[in-house]
Amino acid sequence: QEDPQNLTTEQRKAKRGSRVFLDIMRNSYAQTSVAPYAVRAKPGAPVATPLEWRELEDVTSQSYTITTVLERMSQKSDPWKSLYSEARPLPQL
Repeated sequence: QEDPQNLTTEQRKAKRGSRVFLDIMRNSYAQTSVAPYAVRAKPGAPVATPLEWRELEDVTSQSYTITTVLERMSQKSDPWKSLYSEARPLPQL
């Protein structure tokens, strides 16, 4: 860990203290939450892809894969284009 004073991967809250929990287990089998654009540990290497509401009707878990997601990204504007310009520092704990 680069910052063990402030960050932890400890699962138990009682052992974390005031450190920020980094949940590294979200990309394993049967997890319901995953970071956007993460490659899922499933056959075909599907990619968790941000969608527009109107796209939900036709999408499946295999709609975007590691081999097709870049084409989609080239056709859509990046929903996080301004992420870094609008980033704010975390407050000191």
